[in-house]
Amino acid sequence: MNATMDIQENDLPYGIRYRLAGGPPGELTSELYEQLKHPDLEHDHDAEVSADALESLLLAMACEGIYLRSDRMVAAIKTAVEAISNNMSEPDDHQCDHPFDAVDNHDAVG
Repeated sequence: MNATMDIQENDLPYGIRYRLAGGPPGELTSELYEQLKHPDLEHDHDAEVSADALESLLLAMACEGIYLRSDRMVAAIKTAVEAISNNMSEPDDHQCDHPFDAVDNHDAVG
């Protein structure tokens, strides 16, 4: 079968676009980072990590044959993005730039 005939391109909310060419690997792009990013921050690490995680999960699901465009899946994606957004910390809530910056490695259990 010709691989170009197998390509599926799909659009979802938040600018999520995925493309499958007969199975893994696929491609997924989105505007999730822009949706989740705090407007007062030049770079929002929490939003970047959250967007990357959700994108990875959605691509894995699509590659496994789960139909992401069903009404229930689209509703679940919207709910997940809303929940992530609601749980994002405010910029003033960050105690340090990286969670490991606050760890004293001398006290590590060996």
